Amino acid sequence: MQVNKLRATSGLRWVGEGFRLFKLAPLPLLVTTMTFLLLLVFSSAIPLLGSIAPAVLAPMLSVGMMAAVRAADEKRPVVPNLLFSGLRERGGQAWKPLLLLGVIGSASMGAALMASAAINDQLFQLLSGSVKPDDVEIDDGSLRWAGFAFLAIYLPAQMALWYAPVFVAWHGVPVGKALFFSFAAVVRNKAAFAVYLLGWLGTALATGLALSLISLLLNGASLLYFLQVPISLVILTAIYCSFWATYRDTISEDAATHR
Repeated sequence: MQVNKLRATSGLRWVGEGFRLFKLAPLPLLVTTMTFLLLLVFSSAIPLLGSIAPAVLAPMLSVGMMAAVRAADEKRPVVPNLLFSGLRERGGQAWKPLLLLGVIGSASMGAALMASAAINDQLFQLLSGSVKPDDVEIDDGSLRWAGFAFLAIYLPAQMALWYAPVFVAWHGVPVGKALFFSFAAVVRNKAAFAVYLLGWLGTALATGLALSLISLLLNGASLLYFLQVPISLVILTAIYCSFWATYRDTISEDAATHR
């Protein structure tokens, strides 16, 4: 396993690859995405663990999502049980470190929220949905510092968790090393990932603007809602597809890698 150094323009190519990969198997990938989201939503109803269950299960299910997109890229059938492939990797033992990654991810989110709340609890209230965006005082200087504190913890954690699930499941890398190698891979290609993030933000803004313009021209709020749901699902699926593109281009696999 080797980490490649890519140009910044790779970030835009990953965005385009997300849509290209989606077009290879649109319906199966849409179904996989909807199943992925529904499982996370339903997991929140688990007694005692509801608030953290989605974060704990996300790494395991993300491996399945990557496997589904990988199958599409390799012109293989995208079947529903691929979403649960994380349970079967490494002779059925990968689920344990994947759950540990989920716990680490949940803990990092909690630490980031607590750090920000110690400065200004408005960000915590906004993210938890207890207040509306209109009720937040944007000009409050402490709110900006709370945002910086949140990002200072959350962003490095997400960099460490970006590839860690597939490193664990497909390469058999221990959790600690998987987190380190993932962080190093993202840092090595920080320019490409920055462009990648900006590319998806631009795509989301352009899509929202286009939908608002259509609604304004046709004077139909119901039409906007009718279009917004399927288009948002398509874009979200394309984003998931692009995750595989970032891995495929950044990580060179050896012959022992899981297939």
